[in-house]
Amino acid sequence: MTQMGDTQIQVGFTASSAAIAQQAQVMNEDILATSALNSDSHDASRVGALKNLAQKYLELTGEDLVVWKLMKAEIDPQRRAYYLLGLAGLVEANGILESDPRKAVSLLSESATHFEMAGVDPMNLRAIAKAKRDNASMVARCWFCGREAQGLGTHFELLPAVVSNYTKEKYGSEVPQSLDGAHVVACESCSSSIRMVADAFARMYYEKALNEMHDIASRLDARITSLQHEVNSLKGRVALR
Repeated sequence: MTQMGDTQIQVGFTASSAAIAQQAQVMNEDILATSALNSDSHDASRVGALKNLAQKYLELTGEDLVVWKLMKAEIDPQRRAYYLLGLAGLVEANGILESDPRKAVSLLSESATHFEMAGVDPMNLRAIAKAKRDNASMVARCWFCGREAQGLGTHFELLPAVVSNYTKEKYGSEVPQSLDGAHVVACESCSSSIRMVADAFARMYYEKALNEMHDIASRLDARITSLQHEVNSLKGRVALR
């Protein structure tokens, strides 16, 4: 179609070869840009491609959508552009949650708005973007080290704990919070340290139990061998009689 320039051709109806070439290219870029993307994607190289593609869809607004007509498919270029912008914001936010949760919150808010404007959200990405935004907005104080952290699930987490009524009354109203019901706040550093120590103790007890099992097995093997010798010796004495 590109090589034909801008020629009027018959495809069941009259259409421009240039329009077909442009629209086919947009569809191809859409497939490449969105393939394998999901709510946890953080491929920064695709953010620019998604934004550029959104602009190309906006340029198709009001045009005769020949390629989609041939496929008997309906599409609203403007809504598709909003969806792609929402996806771009979500992917970009996923990539910076670790380093800049405040900027990620802004990107996730824009992403949720774009998904809402798109009107079509087959993967429920608007709700996911809003949930990620709400979690990334949360600020808390670590119960263990006292440092503040922003971003539930990324820079801090809630660890189950036995929290007495006394502790709740004394520290439950702190801002930012360090308690949440039957949980305490642990920043990423403290929670990872706790897990590593717990894993080390678990590994130590596992290896100790494994060694004890091996010792028991060895003693049982020795006992079985001894009993077999006794049985064979008894059979020999019986045979001699």
